[in-house]
Amino acid sequence: MTDPDLRRRLAEVARQPNAGPAAAAELARWLAADQPFVNGTELRRFVARAPVELITDAFRCDIPFGTGGRRGRVGIGPNRINPRTLALTVAGHCEFLRKTAGRSGLAVVVANDTRVFSDINALHEFMGADWSLLGTSSRSLALLACQIYAAYGVHTCMTAPDDPEGYMPTPELSFAIRELDAAGGLNVSASHNHPDDNGFKVYTPTGGQYCPPDDATLARCVEQVALDPQIEEVVAGRSDAVTDIPADVHKKYVSMYVSRDAEFCSSSAAVRSQVPVVYTPLCGTGLASVAETLTEAGYQLHVPADQYPDGSFAAVPLRSPNPEILGAADPATKFASTPEVGADLVLSSDPDADRLGVEVRLADGCWRHLTGNQIGAIIAYFLIADPAGPRLSGRLITTVATSRVLAAIAPLGSGISLTDDLMIGFKFIGQLLDAAESAGPVRLVLAAEESHGYLTTTELRDKDGASGAYIIAHLHALMRSSGRTLWDYLMSVFDAVGVHIEHGRSLVLLGAGGAEQIKAVMLSLRDQAIEHIGSEPVLRRSDFLVDGVTGQLTEGERAARDVLEFASEHYRVVVRPSGTEAKLKYYFDYREPPSAGSRAAERYDQLDATVRAACSALYADLARRAGYELSAAALDLPDVMPVSEKAALGRVGHG
Repeated sequence: MTDPDLRRRLAEVARQPNAGPAAAAELARWLAADQPFVNGTELRRFVARAPVELITDAFRCDIPFGTGGRRGRVGIGPNRINPRTLALTVAGHCEFLRKTAGRSGLAVVVANDTRVFSDINALHEFMGADWSLLGTSSRSLALLACQIYAAYGVHTCMTAPDDPEGYMPTPELSFAIRELDAAGGLNVSASHNHPDDNGFKVYTPTGGQYCPPDDATLARCVEQVALDPQIEEVVAGRSDAVTDIPADVHKKYVSMYVSRDAEFCSSSAAVRSQVPVVYTPLCGTGLASVAETLTEAGYQLHVPADQYPDGSFAAVPLRSPNPEILGAADPATKFASTPEVGADLVLSSDPDADRLGVEVRLADGCWRHLTGNQIGAIIAYFLIADPAGPRLSGRLITTVATSRVLAAIAPLGSGISLTDDLMIGFKFIGQLLDAAESAGPVRLVLAAEESHGYLTTTELRDKDGASGAYIIAHLHALMRSSGRTLWDYLMSVFDAVGVHIEHGRSLVLLGAGGAEQIKAVMLSLRDQAIEHIGSEPVLRRSDFLVDGVTGQLTEGERAARDVLEFASEHYRVVVRPSGTEAKLKYYFDYREPPSAGSRAAERYDQLDATVRAACSALYADLARRAGYELSAAALDLPDVMPVSEKAALGRVGHG
C-alpha cells in the first residue's frame, strides 16, 4: 500500500462509531514500526483488503485479560489471539512470577487442547491461502509459549513435547501443577468455543485460576509488559526449552478416580461390563481423562469413529463442542442407537474435557438431554442422600447461578456444609478450597456449577469431566440392570426435594457494538428492572455490584460481580455478561416444594412447557433492550447464533 492508501484506510477506521478513533490510533502505531511476532507484509495486506468494521474490531483494544486469561478470535491485531498476544501474556506472567513466587528455579506446566485455526467462517478469505496464521493450533502456540518462558528464564514441561499432535486436558493440568509443585500453569485452549477461536489461561501454584485481588496484579503485569524488539531471535534459539511431564503424573490422575469408583460405586461392578456406554470427546482431549478413567474402571466404552481428536470439530453440529448445547452430541446418540452398539447412555466432554454432558435414552426410545443442573442434582443426591450411595459428609459448594436443587438436597444428608453464594466461575470454588485447606484438611463432597462443571476431589482446583463421569456411568449401570433410567433416578430426586426446572440461555452480541449493547442491557435492567417472571410478580431483586459490597471494588471484582438476580415466588433469573465470550448470559429456574398429591415426573411434564415459555419471553425482553425485535420463530433459533442474525432471519421468515 502507498502512504496515501494507508492514510485513507486509517481515516475510514477513525470514522467508525464508538471505537473507531482508538482503533485508528493503535493501527497507526502498528504500521509505524515493526511489532514482534507480527508479519508486516500480512499486516498491510489486512489493512488493504479487510472490511473496515473488521479492522476496527481487531484494533479497538488489547484483547481483555479477564477470567484469568484471554479468549477470542484468531487473527491480526491486538484484539485477536495470535503469537504476539501470546508473547505478551507469557511475558506478563513471567513478570508476575518474579514479583510473587518468592523462589528460584521456577517451573510452569503448559497444556493445550486440539483446536486448529482454519478460518472456517471465511472471515479472512481476502488474506489468501499463504496467510501464516492458517493452521495455527493450540499445540503450536503452546510450544511457542514454552520457548518464550525459556527466554525469560522460566522452565516449562508439557505432555509429549516432541509430538505435534499432543494435548493435555485442562483438569489434568490442574492436577499436574500440584503434583509437580510448579509455580503455575498456562493452558492454550478456548474450551467449548468455535475452532476459529483460541485463548490462554494462567493457573496458580495450587492449580486454580487467579481471583481478585491477585488477578488484578496479574492483569497489570500483562498489560504493562513491553516485548524486547529482539525477542523473536532469542525465542528462535530455545527450541529445546521444554521437558516431558513424568508418566506417573498421568497414572496418578487416572488412578485417583478409579480408586474412588472402587470405593463408592462397587455395587455396579458385576454388571458394568455388559452395559454399553458411548463416550464422545467432541473431537477434543477427553480420551486421556474421561475415556481412560471409565475404561480402567471396567466400563464397556464405545467412541464414535468421527469424534476422535480433530482440531476443526468437523463432526460436531455447528462446530460448537459444548455439552451444554442441545444437539452437540446428536451424532453420538445416533451411533449409540445402532444395533451394533445398543447403548442407552452417551457421555460427552468439551475439547478441554472439564465439562460433562449426559444424554439418556428413555423407555420409549427417545433421547433426553440432561442439563448441567440436572447432572449436578443426580451426583449430589447419590453422594449425600441415596441409601445405596456413600452418604458422604463434608462441603457442598456451588455458585449463585446454579440450581437451588443442591440447597434442597443438602439437608437430606448428615454433616453437609453448604456454600451456594459464590460468584459465577469455577475459579471462585478453587479459591474457597484454597482458603479452607489453609486451615486444615478439607472433605469435599461436590463442587458444581450449572455449566456442566463438577469436582469431587481436592486433588485439583478445576472442574473435571471425569470427576462426575464415573458416578453417572455407575448409576446408569444400576438403573439399566433394574429396568430404569437416569431420568427415573432424577425424578426420584425431585420426589424427595420438589420439582426444579432450569434453562440457561445466551444472547450473542458480537464486536464493539455488541459489547456496548451488553453494557446497555445491564444498565437497562438496573434502571428498569424486570417486574414479572412468567405470570408472577418479582418479589426480590439483588445487584451484586452493590449488595454485600463494603469497600471499593477492583476492576476484576467489578467484572465478577456484574450480576443481577430477580426472584418471584417460584421463579428466579440471574443475568450477567460472559467473562470469556461475546454473550449476555442468563440462568432461569423454577422450583416448588414436594407435593403429596402428585409424582414429580407428572408434575415436571405439566410445568415444562410453561417454564420454557416464560424463559423465552425473557429472551425476547433482553433482545428488545439490546435493540432487536424477535419473532416467535427467531426465539426458537439456536443460541449460538448472534441475535442480529436471529432478528434478520425472523424478518425473512415472516415475509
